[in-house]
Amino acid sequence: MGVASFAVRTVPHLFPTLDEAVFAAVVDESVQILEPPAPSGSRPGIRVTDLASIAELGAKGYFAREAKHRLVVVITDGESERVFPESVALAFRGPPRVRAIFVGVSEAGERIHLPEGGIDPSYQTDPTGVRLLDELAVATGGVAFSEHDRNGIVGRARADLGQGR
Repeated sequence: MGVASFAVRTVPHLFPTLDEAVFAAVVDESVQILEPPAPSGSRPGIRVTDLASIAELGAKGYFAREAKHRLVVVITDGESERVFPESVALAFRGPPRVRAIFVGVSEAGERIHLPEGGIDPSYQTDPTGVRLLDELAVATGGVAFSEHDRNGIVGRARADLGQGR
């Protein structure tokens, strides 16, 4: 288990480990909204997330060379700059292959709370985010789930990892 977050780039917080206590501590302390921060030039109404950056997890040494089972669980609203799902798929094909689970976490009517207080008046939930996650899942040979399907997410992760050896 490892932890990384992304906006315009992927930032590893913890490279894959079997230590559950370390994993839990990193998730509790490192995974936060606006981390990594949006670029300094971003402003309300402008999309800054680049889901294409997750390709780095497959192509840039995130996993140890000897890792036989590689799984990325991407938790996102799917709102992104333009992404070419095939470019992500190419990085995940390996060898060895990186399996992918995409978890959509978006509800109609959500709002963005700005760092200085207040709400971004120009933000509207983008319903195409779910479609992008479906496209990424198809391209990578992965699967997309709603955040509400915990059993499906866990079941698929267990199936993809097997015994984890």
